Amino acid sequence: MTFPKRLAGKALTQNMIKTLCEKKRTRVLKGFKGKKPFSTALTLDEEYKIKFDFKTKA
Repeated sequence: MTFPKRLAGKALTQNMIKTLCEKKRTRVLKGFKGKKPFSTALTLDEEYKIKFDFKTKA
């Protein structure tokens, strides 16, 4: 399985990918870029696709 090196303008580190694979989620991360900058946690769904989790607070 492969993961993108960047997601919404933010570089994904090996540590972030490792956490996603082991725990299926990350802590809230800053520095994503959309229409305006945003922070969110990442989750890994059943199909191993990365999703934004805007429900999780910092």
